[in-house]
Amino acid sequence: MPALRRGLALLRGIAARDGGATMAELAQAVPMPRATAYRLLRVLVDEGFVIAAPAAGRYVLGRAIAALRADRASPRLEEVAAPVMDALAAAIGETVKLVARDGVEAATVAATLPPRDSCIASRVGTRLPLHVGASQRLLLAHAPEAVREAVYAGKLARFTPRTIVSPARLRRETERLAKQRAFASHDEGIDGVGGAAALVGNDARADAALVAVYVHESRSATQRRAILREVIGAAGRLTAALADAQPR
Repeated sequence: MPALRRGLALLRGIAARDGGATMAELAQAVPMPRATAYRLLRVLVDEGFVIAAPAAGRYVLGRAIAALRADRASPRLEEVAAPVMDALAAAIGETVKLVARDGVEAATVAATLPPRDSCIASRVGTRLPLHVGASQRLLLAHAPEAVREAVYAGKLARFTPRTIVSPARLRRETERLAKQRAFASHDEGIDGVGGAAALVGNDARADAALVAVYVHESRSATQRRAILREVIGAAGRLTAALADAQPR
């Protein structure tokens, strides 16, 4: 019982701060030996209730918390998204992913491949930091301020020569993207791969995005603009479908 109470107290301490909490902040809010806190946090991380962001020195709530909060009468995001994603992948002939912000990362929660053999492969469960790529950076731009600050303060890993690794430049980019709901980029996470992304949902702090991924050089500038328009339209349809799926 004492361990359970302490674990719940740690969750409350993290939840009390929009962008998570450092160990120093948790030590002030939840008095206990640090060794005990670290052991409990390790269990919470393993179970998906907490995400550790070691570069930023913070702990944030994980998607398992959102799953507990979800209204079981409402369909899951992935279930509502499936027909929209299938139609989009067929229309553009490219892989479509649904990504959701999970702390200071973005996770692929659903993926649909087009009806052709030559396309970008995608795997559900893949995670990327929020500074890498179109969908991740859109989610970062619309995340709570504390989450953005945690990303700026952490180590910005370089995946390709085009990956943004300057905190100052990343801050400028996210400030610009905070006024947008769609964005396309290329060669940031994997050389040669482009992505066109649009936010899902109506609130200013959207936590999910649709993204189409493709071989950048295989598409002309006109075709890439057309793909982005299709993604924007699909994200709008998914947003409307999610609203219709909510219990009245």
